Parts: sequence; structure tokens; C-alpha cells
Amino acid sequence: MTTIGREAFRECKNLTDVTLPEGLTTIGDYAFYICPALTNVTLPESLTTIDHMAFSCCDALTTVTIPENLTTIDDRAFYNCRALTSFAVAADNPAYTAVDGVLFNKDKTTLVLYPMAKPPRTTYNVPDGVTTIGDNAFGECDVLTNVTLPDGLTTIGDWAFYNCDALTNVTFPASLTTLSENAFDDEWYGENDQAEMISVRFLGDVPQTGDASYVNGPFANRTLTICYPKENDTWTDEAKAYLTRDALDVTWVGVRPGDEVCMVTVPSTRHGKVTVTPRAALAGTQATLTVTPDEGYELDRLIVTQADGTEVAVTDNTFTMPASDVTVVATFKRIMPSGGKSGTMVEPTGQSLDWAVTETGQLSIDGELDRDEAVLAACYDQTGRFVGLRWLDAQHTNAQVDQADSLRLFWLDAKLRPIAPKTTVWGE
Repeated sequence: MTTIGREAFRECKNLTDVTLPEGLTTIGDYAFYICPALTNVTLPESLTTIDHMAFSCCDALTTVTIPENLTTIDDRAFYNCRALTSFAVAADNPAYTAVDGVLFNKDKTTLVLYPMAKPPRTTYNVPDGVTTIGDNAFGECDVLTNVTLPDGLTTIGDWAFYNCDALTNVTFPASLTTLSENAFDDEWYGENDQAEMISVRFLGDVPQTGDASYVNGPFANRTLTICYPKENDTWTDEAKAYLTRDALDVTWVGVRPGDEVCMVTVPSTRHGKVTVTPRAALAGTQATLTVTPDEGYELDRLIVTQADGTEVAVTDNTFTMPASDVTVVATFKRIMPSGGKSGTMVEPTGQSLDWAVTETGQLSIDGELDRDEAVLAACYDQTGRFVGLRWLDAQHTNAQVDQADSLRLFWLDAKLRPIAPKTTVWGE
């Protein structure tokens, strides 16, 4: 056997382990697409080609070893593998190498593919010497919050940072000459009118972005603030419009030598959203905060801090940009009816779950468990006063209920939805 054909194992949802035979040279398009239980695949030394989307959406696949003769890997071959932590490459492979789990070409000038779950997942410094970030290299890395691009980088490929929703501040080095199609696009079909805001800073000439007659711009479907060198003659009105074609909305900040440019970071938060306009500005200018709680929630705290931790004063949802980058953190709380209780429980894994119990004992809880089901108890003292919530399953260590005179038990599935019986009352 020399070829695994197109879609040969597509959506084989119980497939967990695959060892491919020597003599195999090609894995076809979508061959193992959406095999969610696939945790291990052994590739033979004879393999030369992995085609389009061959292992895409294999959510349990954690590591991939590239054998010696594999020299052609489609840029979406391992697309959206959300558990993938690292690549390893055979030492004698002439086309690829791996550095700290990230896949590069052999001479380490092109970053080919960044594994989505690479620890710590949120930050990455592209190594010095890299001149190109390949097509789809960071696609769907939606928890990546910070990436540092090196001096000498010239090209960012098509869809390179597609749907990197948490990546909200990027500085492009002066060496950048090409910023390709949909490089920072936030929505495939362009229908998402709530795409995340992003602030970017260019240190050099306006980059080339492809032919508008048949490709989208690099910031399609984005709302963004762009800082650019105001005295650089390449940044004409026409060039700026061309660079931001297909963007939703753009704020321009012209920067002169000596100006202090401040970037705003807004970490994602639960139960609401905060936007800041603009996301980058000169020190001393005003920024406006827009707070949008989810239904059933209200703003609890809103804090703006400088890089050194100093708090910035906020008045009527506006603040003056200091001579420092700032971070805006918002927390939201549930709107409770009279007599109800709410709070947060922390799972042993560190995951936080927000809960609320009404005066009549109705429970609501937001989050997701890492197991199929659990039993949760709302505890009350002998007067009927609510004491708190306790887990009653073996996965937890906080199952003490000796302070409670009565319990109302809730059986919950993995998404914290009630399953029958919905509640059972003990001790009443």
C-alpha cells in the first residue's frame, strides 16, 4: 500500500491508535479528518506527503513525529488539532526541523506550524532568524494572547493568525514587507459583526497585501486601531485604505519620533465584554470604555492598571492614557433576586464555576465539567438558611456536609445541565 485515499478514515470517531505501514508514501486529503479519539499516530519512514486537512480536527492528538523522508506537509494538514502540544522531527529529515515543539523549515527561516496546545499556550516569541511565518501557521490559536515578532521578519503568510481571538496587540518590525491575505481575519465568512478588536503598530513602510481583485485584506472582519509612522511617505491615504480593505472599522494613530505609544490589553472575561476605543493611543489622550454584561449579569469591578500595577483613574467610563501600556480587567456578577445567593466554586483542576441559588432553592451554574456527571448539594441549616454548595462525588475533596441539616441534591451532566432526577431533598 502506497496511498491512503481521500477521506479514507474520515470521522472514525472511535479510532484511537494508528500505525501506518512501511511503503506508504502519501496520506490523502481529509484522510483522518475529525477522528476525535485519535491519540497516537505512527508515521512510517517511507512517507513523503501529507495532504490537505489530513489530520485536521483530531482533538485528542497531542504529539506528532515527522519521519525522515516526509518533505511535503500541507499547511492545513494538522489544522485545528486542539490538544497538539509539540512536533518532533527525525534528525535526517532534509525539509523540516522542530525547535521547542514548533515546526520550522530545515534552516529555521520559516515557522511552518505552531501546535495549538503548546505550553503555556498564551505567549510565544518567534525566534530571531525567522523571516517568514507560513500560511495558517497559528490558525485557530484562540487562547494566544501575545506573540513577539523578530526584527528581520519579512513575510506573514495567508491566514497565518486566523481566528486568534485573544491576540489583541501586535507590533510589526520595520523589516516586514508582505502581510498576506486574511492574515488576521477573525471570521471565515465575514459575517461576525462582533469580531474581537485588535491594535497593531507598524514600525516601517506600509507592507504589500496582495491583489484586492481576488483576495481579502489582512485584517478582514476586524475592528482595529493602527499606529503607523506618520512621517513615513509610504503611508498615504490610498495605501492605508488598501491595507485595511474588508476591515469593519479602523482608528488611525500617526506616530512621530519620540511619541509615547501606549497599547491597551483587555483579557477575555466571563459573562460580559469590555471594549476600549482606541486600543492604542498617545500618552495623554482619552480612551473610552464600553461595558456590555451578558443577560442576567451586571458589572462588578472595572480596573485599569499600568504595566507596573499602578491603577489608572476611570471617570464615566473614560480614562487618560498614561505613558505606559495598560490592562483593562472587568468582572461581572449575576443579578440575584431578593434572598438569593451566588458565588464561585473552584474545581480541583483550577477551573472556576459560577453558581447561584435562589431563595426557593433553584440552582443555576455556569461552566463545564471534565467528566460525564456529578452530584452537587445545596446545603441549608436547621433554620432553612442557605449554607453553601458542596460536591458529593468522588472526584472532589470538599464533600463535607456536616454543617448542613438539609441538602438539596442536583444531578448534573458535563455541561452542568440537570439530569433526572432533577433534585432530591434529604433531611427535610
